Amino acid sequence: MNSHSTPQPANSNSEGEQYKIVTFDLPFVVFVKDNCTDRILEDWVAAVREGRTPPYSPYAPSANKTGSITIGSASQVFLPSGDLAPPYAVKSSRIEATLRFIRRVNPNREMVVMGEMPGDRTGRASFSSVECFFYADALGDTNIELSDWASAAIEVVNHFIQHYRVIANRFYLYPVTPSIILYFNIGTFTVGNDPTWQLYVTGSGPAHMFGGAIPDDQDIRLRNAIANTAPPDVKLVLDQQVHSYLDLREWRLAIIETAVLFEAFLTYILEDYLKNHGHSEMAIHALLHRDDGRPHEVEHLAKVVVRKVTGFDFASTNEFQRWKEDVSRKRNQVVHGHRFDLSKAEAEQAFKAAIDAANLLKRRLFGM
Repeated sequence: MNSHSTPQPANSNSEGEQYKIVTFDLPFVVFVKDNCTDRILEDWVAAVREGRTPPYSPYAPSANKTGSITIGSASQVFLPSGDLAPPYAVKSSRIEATLRFIRRVNPNREMVVMGEMPGDRTGRASFSSVECFFYADALGDTNIELSDWASAAIEVVNHFIQHYRVIANRFYLYPVTPSIILYFNIGTFTVGNDPTWQLYVTGSGPAHMFGGAIPDDQDIRLRNAIANTAPPDVKLVLDQQVHSYLDLREWRLAIIETAVLFEAFLTYILEDYLKNHGHSEMAIHALLHRDDGRPHEVEHLAKVVVRKVTGFDFASTNEFQRWKEDVSRKRNQVVHGHRFDLSKAEAEQAFKAAIDAANLLKRRLFGM
């Protein structure tokens, strides 16, 4: 059930006209003028002042809270004061919507901060709720699922965040994903009728219930690893970083990190192969580096060094060509400023190309 006000779009006055509202909490505060109210929270404040039992609100302190320090106000909840600002009209590459924000505090903490703490990326001090208004036909007329409305809301909010963070100098904020938000309240409104609300919950995969934990073999490896000072294997760190960027929809960074991952892998596998074939550290360094001591570029290692030391003509394979086209070329376009926006398909294709190339090298060099 939505606790916000539910005004109609400004130009909506046709009887029977429908529109959608998607509401959710962001993990950080958007420090703009409030343009949304919270009627339940207003009722909560009024009930407390009058000594009545207040209605439940997730944005109000619990009834059995013993007390806390509140910085910035005598109240432990925040309500907008004065006139509300106009909504934000947002146009992404494929959809239009209007956004309304209201700032929140965390009322059940020992210290309640009525403001924004710079660097607070996870809403520990404060955060914002957002309402996304769409006309009902914004995504087409048929077969529109709750997930589609949630994705559309994420798209327009991220378009807002991308501009807000650079204009307002909030470098520590970031685009959000459905999994970061998790809970979406989606309302269907028909002019002249009561609204209906549905809760949509999502994640990056199936939920792991608390009856379990990581497998025993992983737990043993974890205990052994943390008992030593060495950091994790850089290839494993890079692999996890690529997966993280893909999950965060940071396609540009995913491609850059994919390129770094393959280069680290290629250097490692060549060093390992040469050691197994009796080469000294000095000889290995000479093969992998230029005369001035700088490392060879990754394409030189892949085309020249692999063939020279193993006899395998990796450069003639489809896997090499796909790596060169989907990873190396796109990485160069990004880091040299020729491209900025890349697609999900390009990022995923790059990662697959790098994995396919790595697997081919492992099979041919080590029979793995």
